[in-house]
Amino acid sequence: MSEYTSDFVAGDDGYYVFWPTTNNGAYTARNLRALADELDQRNEKIDALLKEADQ
Repeated sequence: MSEYTSDFVAGDDGYYVFWPTTNNGAYTARNLRALADELDQRNEKIDALLKEADQ
């Protein structure tokens, strides 16, 4: 996933999103799953902090 690193950006809320900076055409389901997995991994910390704050 290193080729997409520059396209992952954190929003004001702390969550990372995938922001395409180039038009490389369509993404396959496999590509989208890989992006979703990467976002989940990057957002684990903020999810844990928010969950802890709710308790």
